[in-house]
Amino acid sequence: MRALPTRLDGPILIEPAVHGDPRGFFSETYRANLHAELGVVDDFVQDNHSRSARGVLRGMHFSIGEGQAKLVRCARGAMLDVAVDLRRDSPTFGQWEAHALDDADMRQLYLPVGFAHGFCVTSEVADVVYKCSTYYAAETETGVRLRRSRRGDRVARARAVGLRARQERATAGRDRRRAPVPLPPLSLRPPPREATHDVAHERALVPVEDDRRVCRPVEGGGGHEHGEELGGESSSRSIRAATSRQASGSPSP
Repeated sequence: MRALPTRLDGPILIEPAVHGDPRGFFSETYRANLHAELGVVDDFVQDNHSRSARGVLRGMHFSIGEGQAKLVRCARGAMLDVAVDLRRDSPTFGQWEAHALDDADMRQLYLPVGFAHGFCVTSEVADVVYKCSTYYAAETETGVRLRRSRRGDRVARARAVGLRARQERATAGRDRRRAPVPLPPLSLRPPPREATHDVAHERALVPVEDDRRVCRPVEGGGGHEHGEELGGESSSRSIRAATSRQASGSPSP
């Protein structure tokens, strides 16, 4: 784990060690003693995880009062991460810098108290994970109003994509320290709840959007091929028949 140079005094760009092989990789994303050696000495009390689609702009956020320090990383995908110096006594007050964070280099950006934070997604989908030194409190959360316009959004996204492209060209051919592993496509929806298993009937009950349950057979069990909604008369007869056959040991038709 090492610290990379930054233009502003305060933010710390961290590059962790990534140990990879054809199976995948392993990396310590946070280790208090090593981060403290690099200058990250905050006691983090909350972890947050957000998911955004390509071109989404979030920011610029900061906390008033005692303030809030953050340790930000992109767990999946890629984004342009931006820090703005809001410390009035700082020689770089009002200045900003940006760094490309992604799931290849797995770099992290530490933002001390006194900085606003925001990002723009440059991949199809990005998962952003960050540690906070204080608990979320709506009364202390605020932000910098951006001049939102179609042209402004297009310019910001174009700059983010351009920086990402320059970084990719600069690192072309460099050892990434781990073998690439194919990953399944992402969804912007939260992961589904795990199916519960009805042992007595040997079938999985999977929640659906209208809170009714669909009865689906597990391998080796009898019953419906595609499943039916519970509560209907034909469905109830079929379930009772399937249960009777399993209890008596009779084969399914």
